Amino acid sequence: MMVTQDNPWSTFISLKQQLSVPFFMEIIIIMNWCIWMQRNDLIFRGLQIHPLDCKMHFKHEFALVIHRAKARYKDAMSQWLEAFVVIFFIFFVSFFVS
Repeated sequence: MMVTQDNPWSTFISLKQQLSVPFFMEIIIIMNWCIWMQRNDLIFRGLQIHPLDCKMHFKHEFALVIHRAKARYKDAMSQWLEAFVVIFFIFFVSFFVS
C-alpha cells in the first residue's frame, strides 16, 4: 500500500479505492473509534496499550455492526472481517498512530 502522509484526503481516497467495499465508512468509523478508545485507556486509565488490543476491539465492534447490516452486505462483511482485518489493521494503526 503506497500512501503519503502529506495529504490526509488523498490517503482517505487511496484507502477507499484499495478496499473497494460498499461498507468502507463503517470500517473507517469503527477503526477511529477503537484507536480513540485505546488512546483514552492510555491517558485516563494508565493502561499499557498494544495494537493487538485495538485489533480485538475492532473485530468485536465490527461483528456487532454485521448483526445490524442489511442482509445483502452481511456475507461480504463477514468475509472481509476474516480475510483483511489483520493486514488492514496493522497498516492503519501504524499509519495513524505513529
